[in-house]
Amino acid sequence: MRRALTHMMAALAVSLVLIGVTLSVAGAQSFPAKTGRVVDDAGIINADTRTVLTHTLDRLAARTADEIVVVTVKSIGGQDIDSYATALGRFWQLGEPGKNNGALVLVADDVGKVAIQVGDGLRATLPDSTIVAILNNRILPELRAKNMPGGLISGVDSLSIILTAAFEDRTRGQPVPPVIVPKTFNDRMFGYFLLGMMGLFGSTFVIIVATMFGWLPEKRTGVWRILDAIVWLGSSIRVRTSSDSSSSGSSGRFSGGGGTAGGGGSSGNW
Repeated sequence: MRRALTHMMAALAVSLVLIGVTLSVAGAQSFPAKTGRVVDDAGIINADTRTVLTHTLDRLAARTADEIVVVTVKSIGGQDIDSYATALGRFWQLGEPGKNNGALVLVADDVGKVAIQVGDGLRATLPDSTIVAILNNRILPELRAKNMPGGLISGVDSLSIILTAAFEDRTRGQPVPPVIVPKTFNDRMFGYFLLGMMGLFGSTFVIIVATMFGWLPEKRTGVWRILDAIVWLGSSIRVRTSSDSSSSGSSGRFSGGGGTAGGGGSSGNW
C-alpha cells in the first residue's frame, strides 16, 4: 500500500512538472501588438504599400464588416507557420464577436514563408482551394521575384474582391429604404405659386370659352364673372355625368350588381 502511494505521488509530481513546462513555453510565446490593419513587426513593408493595403482593408471592413489584417514577424520561434498564424488570429480575436469573420495574412521573415488563415465565418467564402490559388497565383510569384509590395497588394486585392462579391450576393434583392428629402420653405412657396397660376389661367380660359359661345347667363365683370363661370362649369359637369350614368345603365355590359366583374354597376362607363 505504501509503495502504491509512493508511485502515485511520483506520478503527480511529474505531471505538475510537465504542466509547468507547458505553461512556461506558452507564456514565452509573444505576439506583436495589433496596431492597425497592417502590422509590420519585421519592418519589410514600405510606407506606400502600407497606405495602399490599409485603404483596401478599411474599405472592405466598412462594406462587409469582414476584417483582414496583414502582419509580418521577424520570427515564429521555430513553430509551424500555420499554427502560429492560427494562434495569432485567436490572440487578436479578429472579426466580429460571434461571427468569426476575420482573416490573417502572415509573412514570416525568418523562414521566408507566407500564410493565410481565416475564421470559421469565412470558410464558405474562402475555402482552402481558394486560398491556395491566391497564394500560388498572386502572392508567392511576386515574393519570389523580390517584389514584396506587389505580392501583398495583389493577394489582399484578391481576398477583398472575393469577400465583397460574396457580401453583395447575400444582400442582393433586399429593398432599399426610400430617401425622403424634406421640402424647404421656398419649395412650398413655389408649389403654392404654381397652384395659384394654374387656377388663374384655368379660370381665365373657362371665362373666355364661355364668353365666346355665349354660355354665361349674364354679362357681368370682375369676381362675379368668375363665379358665373364656376357655376356654369359645375352645372355642365353634373348634367353630363347624369346623362352618362343613365345611358350606361342600359348598355348591357353587366348582368347586375355582384356579377362576375365584382363591381356592382360602377364599371358601366367603360
